[in-house]
Parts: sequence; structure tokens; C-alpha cells
Amino acid sequence: MLNIYTLHYFFVTAQHLNFSKAAKHLYITQPALSKQIQQLEDQLQVKLFDRTKRSVKLTDAGVVLMENCRNLFATIADLEGAMEQFRSEVRGNLRIASTPSLGNYILPDFLKEFSSQFPQIMLHTIFKPAEEIVKMLKTGELDFAFLSTDDKYPGLDCRTMSGQKLVFICSPNCDHSCAKSSSEIVKPSELQNCRFISFERRSLTRLAVDNMANEHNFKLQTVAESENIEIIKSMVVRGMGGAIVPECTIQNEKNNDQIMIKEIEGVELSRPVSLYSNKDLHLSKAHKEFLTIFDKFASNCKDEKKSAEENTEVKKKNTKKSNKTPDGSKTEKIKVKSATSR
Repeated sequence: MLNIYTLHYFFVTAQHLNFSKAAKHLYITQPALSKQIQQLEDQLQVKLFDRTKRSVKLTDAGVVLMENCRNLFATIADLEGAMEQFRSEVRGNLRIASTPSLGNYILPDFLKEFSSQFPQIMLHTIFKPAEEIVKMLKTGELDFAFLSTDDKYPGLDCRTMSGQKLVFICSPNCDHSCAKSSSEIVKPSELQNCRFISFERRSLTRLAVDNMANEHNFKLQTVAESENIEIIKSMVVRGMGGAIVPECTIQNEKNNDQIMIKEIEGVELSRPVSLYSNKDLHLSKAHKEFLTIFDKFASNCKDEKKSAEENTEVKKKNTKKSNKTPDGSKTEKIKVKSATSR
């Protein structure tokens, strides 16, 4: 009789088509995995992989076995879900991924809320680039993923919450005029002469900022790039230049004299935050509760954002600041969609 664990080893290897990556995913050594696959091939008396020094490919028999394994594990998940309804306590494991910035600043608050209500559910979290996360969702290696985009992907469900507000930050020690002003608002025209510490070119935040600059007919003077928000903030603190970052990433710096935080006059920059899952995912009680908590969390974030916007408007009125640009045009909202997010 075929061993379910050996079939699982084969299925993961077939997904990765790389023995080293599959072994790492399975938390076993590569020789041990190779031995399991060899034993399975001997038992079935067929070759499942064509292996060369440069590549690993499934044979015709391997393709058929992979599809049957996919159906088998889906059936097992259905059985587990069917049995779960007879348990009063919600238990289980959830595999969750996010991009680094969301994982550091958005995900912890949400997971704390979820875990406080369902402490018996084990949460496994990883940080990966968006492209890799999407692939893992499609192959069933993840249950949920948080991404800074609202793009539609074939085979994936998407739930979007309020966008992350982007703000300009600089150091009081920076020699640019933006840092010399005590105003909490900076004009787009003032940014064209500012040295910028930017996210990588393909990141969603960078795309939003570049679009804003294009709309106002100037190009950012980028002196450094990084995918890591903490590195960007460190360079800003040292006076290397200014940066435009998600507001959620600077909560600890709001009362810090090392960084000045300014809104950009006449421009509302934001990037979306969405929860993704595979459309074929069997929804256990744990999955359903996770989605319920996310919807409540997203609703609360929306209410908080609305309250913050109302407070900002009151503050502007009290300081006789208008939400219109000098030429009388209305505030423009810039929201960029992208398959890549940071």
C-alpha cells in the first residue's frame, strides 16, 4: 500500500521541481528526500522524474501521479473539514504569508486580534516577495496572503481593505528647504529639488511616488534605493535625503525628533492592502473565522481612516489651510496597481 507521507514528499517535489528547495520546505535533508522518491519509484515500478544536472522534470507517469495526489490531498482536506464540524473548539493550522512591510507593520496587529479569539489555531507566517507568494497560493502551499495590491489573479480570491496612506519624511538635519520649514505640509513643487531615498523601482510605493512626480512634471532625485523600510528610515535620519513611505511604518517615529513627517499638499497618495486565498481552498472553521476577523479588522481600519481624515480637515480649517492647490484645483488621489509590492 502506498504511504501517504511518501506521496506528500513526491507532491511537494513535483511542485518545486527542485530537490533542494523541496527538502528545505519539508524540513528533511536532500539525500533523505531522494531516497523516499527512489523507494516510491521502485514500488510503482515507474520513473517519476527526469533528472539532469541542470533541471528536474516530471515524466508522463509523474504528471498523472501529481494530479491524483492533488485530488487525494484535496479529499483529505475535505474529510478533515467534515470532521471538524463535530468539534466545538476551533483548532487547526493556518499558513500565512505577506510582503516584508506588511509583515512588520500590518500583520502583527491583525494576528494579535485573531489569536486572542482563537488561541488553539497555530499560525505559521513567512515573508516573501509578492511574485513568490502568488505562486505558493496557487499551488496550495499557503492558506492566506497579505499583499500591497488589489490586482486580480486567476484562481485567487481577493478582499481589499482601506489603502495605506503615504507621507513624506525627512530629517531636521537635512540641508533641504523641506526640513527647514516647521509646516506639516510640503508642496509637490518643493520635492523636485529634494534628494530622495526611494523604494526599488518595481515596488508599489515607488510606482505611486513616480506617478505623483510625473503628474507634477518633475523627476525624483533619487540618491539611494532599498527594499527595506528600516534601511530607508535610517538613511533619512542621517540626513541623506527625504522619502515617501507608508504612514503605518513610522508610528514609532511620530514622537521622535529625528524625523519630520509631512503631508503632500494637494495629493493623496495611498496603496491598497488585500487578503488573498486560493478559490479552491476548502474552508474549514479556522479559515472561515480568519475571514470573519479580517472583515471586522478591515471595517475598523476604514472607520479609523475616516476619523483621521475628519480630524485632519478640522485641523486644516483651524489653521486656515485649504485642501485645494494654489490654482484652485481639487486634491488629486493617486492609487497605483501593481503585481509587485513591498
